[in-house]
Amino acid sequence: MKESEIEEIVLGSVLNDKEAQVEFFNLIQTLDVFSERTNYLVAESIKRLYDNGDPIDVVTVVKDLQKAGRIKEVGGSIVVAKLSSKVSSAAHVEIHIRLLLENYIKRGVAAFAQRLLSTSLSETADVFEQVAMVQNGLDSLLSQSLISDEQSIGDILKEESLKWEVENKSKMAGISTGIYRVDEAIGGLVETDL
Repeated sequence: MKESEIEEIVLGSVLNDKEAQVEFFNLIQTLDVFSERTNYLVAESIKRLYDNGDPIDVVTVVKDLQKAGRIKEVGGSIVVAKLSSKVSSAAHVEIHIRLLLENYIKRGVAAFAQRLLSTSLSETADVFEQVAMVQNGLDSLLSQSLISDEQSIGDILKEESLKWEVENKSKMAGISTGIYRVDEAIGGLVETDL
């Protein structure tokens, strides 16, 4: 399957399905994963709508592209509508997004390798600087394409403990139920309640 086809399948899924939208925004860290200019512009519009809290579908994307003055650049509203019709189900969108990310990483590695080759044969280039450049380049590429907001369980426990201490300034014996009068009457939920 061609790279552009995978991009179109992902975009079509996002246009058609709310769950695909959630998956898209959970997995895609950069819009540079889209190599085709048209697909990039559509993805940019989708992200703009998402960031503004607006609904995402063919109509809203077309309107957003018109507002941004990009509708002609993508080929018109018919191109956006065709993206939506390319997908009958968004059931496998996560697999398609991962293929999209894989292609992005391959392009990045190829571009990075090209830069490395062009400098590696230089008599004046420091080999240790080049090794550092390789490490930094690969780290950068991976950080742009992989989910980076994972936390260790220890960090999560520390965070929750600090939140509890801040919330517990009211001298409650336990954790707040979220209902002021109940908390006041029973002092919050304690370990035996949980």
